[in-house]
Amino acid sequence: MSVSEGLDKTIRKNDLLFRSVRRLYFVINDCIYYFKNPKDIGTKYELNENVSISSVIQNPRRHVFFGYYDKSPWDSSERYQLYLSVPLLGAHPTIENKGIIGYLDHTDGKQHVIGETRAWNWQQGCMLHWIDKKSPVFMYNDHRDGRYVTVIHHIHQGIRKVFPYPFYTVNKDGTEAMSLNFKRLHHLRQGYGYDPGDYKLQEKYRPSNDGIFRLDLKGEKVELILPLTEISEGVDDKSKHHWVNHIKYNPSGDRVVFLHRYISNGKRSSRMFTMKPDGTDLYCLLDRGFVSHFTWKNDEEILATSGMPGDDGSSKYYLFEDKSDTVTRIGKDSLSGDGHPSFSPDGRWLLTDTYPDQGGFRKLMIYDLEDDEKHDIGRFYNPIKYRHDPLECDLHPRWDRIGERVCVDSVHEGRRKMYVLDVCELLK
Repeated sequence: MSVSEGLDKTIRKNDLLFRSVRRLYFVINDCIYYFKNPKDIGTKYELNENVSISSVIQNPRRHVFFGYYDKSPWDSSERYQLYLSVPLLGAHPTIENKGIIGYLDHTDGKQHVIGETRAWNWQQGCMLHWIDKKSPVFMYNDHRDGRYVTVIHHIHQGIRKVFPYPFYTVNKDGTEAMSLNFKRLHHLRQGYGYDPGDYKLQEKYRPSNDGIFRLDLKGEKVELILPLTEISEGVDDKSKHHWVNHIKYNPSGDRVVFLHRYISNGKRSSRMFTMKPDGTDLYCLLDRGFVSHFTWKNDEEILATSGMPGDDGSSKYYLFEDKSDTVTRIGKDSLSGDGHPSFSPDGRWLLTDTYPDQGGFRKLMIYDLEDDEKHDIGRFYNPIKYRHDPLECDLHPRWDRIGERVCVDSVHEGRRKMYVLDVCELLK
């Protein structure tokens, strides 16, 4: 081990020291950036001239956000837009920190409160997810009677069902869901799991009673369909804690993609798999390199930000063909780095973002797959405390149902707010 590697390991073991060094790093970067770019001093955000902010969902005394990029806050009619309002905390939430669930009615511009949750995190909120195309019914996770659960809620009629296990992703019919151990996830990937209570990792690095669970939402059956012992087959026995992250059904619901992650030589490693919803027909799309975020393009192709074996080690956009070794680079001359990608409803446009640059700006962009051309939507300033754990705030851009508006979570005004951007003119 080199001196630099030893120093890095020592710093990371001391949480307070690590946070202090990281903050100092950001401060130095800001100073260098603004010395070179004085015109950006005081800039909160900038938008493309063909883009406008059509609405803002906010609360003067709380954070307001939606969560992850893989779900749309709009219902199928485009009338209702869900949001989560949470306390102004400076740490990861516990079950004592109540979140307020509400919606914006776009017919009158008014915000309405309709529920509460004690199962939420800074990255994915409480998993707000619309499940009915004919009526305004949605799902979210909560903590009730000493356990995490799924709540199915109608905007006007109230709670329809409480399912005895939290969900992660839902099929297109809303009849089945996939899930994982959110308590284990909290220990291994803070910001994505829930308050673990007295749950401990112990020395069981790949427990046989943990992994991916299938939820029959029509009944109450919860089934472990793919244990960590099976997922981790072929990985060095010296590797430590294994877990599952980021699960997603394809559009038709007959295949599921997920990430298998584990600790190897003190670093996090990732593998990307697909399977049938019953846990069979497991296929490894990426076993080496790394993968960060993904989205289904259609039933057979998955776009992922990843690094491929043998490349320069940086994250790029690749299109993987399911159950095949066919991989295609997307946006070779215009897309690079990590981001949170999703395709427009018509499949022509790829929406994504970036992590903060040296000056703390997160960029938002769309890429035209037909013309192989990138268009910048805008950039948003990220104050230093929102660039790292525990309060890190990504834009997590999401399309509306018809591909005319984009919603992001941003902190450029000092706290989390939801911004709706009209991109119609930009897409012409």
